Amino acid sequence: MKSKIVYKSFWFTLMALILLMSPAALDHIPGWQGAVAFARTNQASMVRAYAPTASTFSVTNGNASGPGSLRQAVIDANNNPGADTIVIDPSVTTILPLVGPTTAGQFGPIVILESVQIIGPGSTQLTIDDQQAFIVGSVINPPGQVRCSFSDNAVAKLSGIVFQVGATSGDQSSVTASFQGFKVTNTSGFV
Repeated sequence: MKSKIVYKSFWFTLMALILLMSPAALDHIPGWQGAVAFARTNQASMVRAYAPTASTFSVTNGNASGPGSLRQAVIDANNNPGADTIVIDPSVTTILPLVGPTTAGQFGPIVILESVQIIGPGSTQLTIDDQQAFIVGSVINPPGQVRCSFSDNAVAKLSGIVFQVGATSGDQSSVTASFQGFKVTNTSGFV
């Protein structure tokens, strides 16, 4: 039994020393500066601390989804530990979170699950406009056009919820969202 403990202790100590002697090897871990490593040598313990790394993500277009979109930047921030910043490029003047008339239900609100600060170029330069289109079943009725009819069991909802801060279940009290430098029109939201 003692030989198993010594064997495990030896390998654990060796692995920890390798990590401690080459901290640059740990920098490939996204979102973390270093890692925790313990090594026991002559009754002394060594610890390498860790801390989440805040990142900045850029919005470079007004598309509803995909690379450079606000939705993708929020997804990337959600997947990165710690509070992040999203900066909307000044060349982006309008963001339309709704996908289009043929893809109803494909995208819902932009869900923020990690603390984030979203910074736009200014309320006179950028508008986030969901255009309050109605979604009925699998059909999106564009703004200004009344093309929907409702059956007894049809569900109609405004698509205008742009941001949802936190998941719909569970305690999300630790999620903080800060919005500055843009205006939101024809839209509703809940926090």
